[in-house]
Amino acid sequence: MIGQVKDCVASALDENGQDLEETEVYFLGANLSKLLLQVCILKNGATTDLLEVTDHVMGALNLLRYLLLRDGSTNKSGIMTEMPTIEALMLKPLRTALDLTKAHYNLRLKEIQSPGYRGGEQGSTLEAEFQRSVLIGGQEVEMEDIPVEAQLTAMNCGLRSLDIMESLLVRVNECYDNVKRSPPS
Repeated sequence: MIGQVKDCVASALDENGQDLEETEVYFLGANLSKLLLQVCILKNGATTDLLEVTDHVMGALNLLRYLLLRDGSTNKSGIMTEMPTIEALMLKPLRTALDLTKAHYNLRLKEIQSPGYRGGEQGSTLEAEFQRSVLIGGQEVEMEDIPVEAQLTAMNCGLRSLDIMESLLVRVNECYDNVKRSPPS
């Protein structure tokens, strides 16, 4: 859905304020600001389960990147007006959430790779420290029921997803910094 919003914003910006259709008016200025503040937020702040909301976060980051590159210097969309709020509600908590989630995944990966790991068997000292279930497709699955190789694959896939998200976050922050430094058009 966020991709559709981006397309509507692009269309409204391309019209350059001329001959805007009635629906395109909702994708500029104050109307877009309201929409951005609903889309660009981490509902649980830094404790958000990022892998559960990956699509939403990636869509929001891509929308922000597009707006900053396309309209940051002219601010016809109103993006620069809302960026301080978006930074506080999404970008900074996202950075913290990424750091926490990546640390958790790396710790879990080390645990699985350690010689003392026994794939969920009772008595493993490392096992007691970690949550023993994950949500897959909305259903709780016990980690001990998943083969070690599959656990390693899952942890590595999760880390790759987080790396991609982090890369896009860095790019959004770079775009924002560039627009703040450049004089308005």
